[in-house]
Amino acid sequence: QVQGWGGAAGEGKNPPTGSVIYFSMASEPDLGKAPVSLAILSADGQVLNTFEASDNRSGLTAKTGLNRFIWDWNVAALEKAGADLATYRRPVSYRVAPGTYTARLNVGTQSASQAFEVTSDPRIPLSAAESSQKQALLQSIYAEAGSLLEQVAALRTIHSDAEALRKIMQGNQSAELENAGSALVAQIDDWLVRNVEEGDKNFVEAGHSPSRLDFSLFEVLNLVDGSHTPLTQGVLDRVANVRARYSVALNDYNSILSDELARFNSLTAEQSVPAIVPGDS
Repeated sequence: QVQGWGGAAGEGKNPPTGSVIYFSMASEPDLGKAPVSLAILSADGQVLNTFEASDNRSGLTAKTGLNRFIWDWNVAALEKAGADLATYRRPVSYRVAPGTYTARLNVGTQSASQAFEVTSDPRIPLSAAESSQKQALLQSIYAEAGSLLEQVAALRTIHSDAEALRKIMQGNQSAELENAGSALVAQIDDWLVRNVEEGDKNFVEAGHSPSRLDFSLFEVLNLVDGSHTPLTQGVLDRVANVRARYSVALNDYNSILSDELARFNSLTAEQSVPAIVPGDS
């Protein structure tokens, strides 16, 4: 592509990055009655990504005649709920390995599928073993990043529920229950501060908080995704360091559930108060 400001006569245009998928529709459907979606499946039938025509951001159209969609080879991006997470501008996702995939178009109750191949760049040497190693690492980091986001959300909910119960029971709780509630809230506060800098009044955006565990996991995911194989020792060491931090955070999270939360629930049960269950809203 010609470099510069653009618009010059004879300027070239790079082909799209991704797999180009065409489909034709006899008429434009009423998306309210017949939703249109395109799912990308792996060779073993796992849904890797789904795009909805009702979502203008997806790029999927459903007009009469020929429609064109470009899948950029990425799995579904993790949801980054919360104002702080939204400042991490890059999608938390990764590109799939070369192989066989299936595009499944759904229109209302009807569907049509077509298999296709994603091939490797012939300019980049790629062995099957190196590709498998990279994909396995990407899948592990992606899963851990997703789990961390779920754990943050769960602890925030438990914290809120515990504080609400303590307020309702104020004046009618034993010293033992008061201490258990204080310990639970304190442990959650400590976990959130250590891992996602909860309550940081000086937070600006992701680039100013490089030590946060969530942002660190996002960064190593993008680092591995953008690296050619074989992965360098420097990349592997960086990933190992961040994943070790996640392992500690996971152990601490499980301890909060099995110790402080279980203790608090057992004491509230004595007063016929419903237990706080992780994941409940």
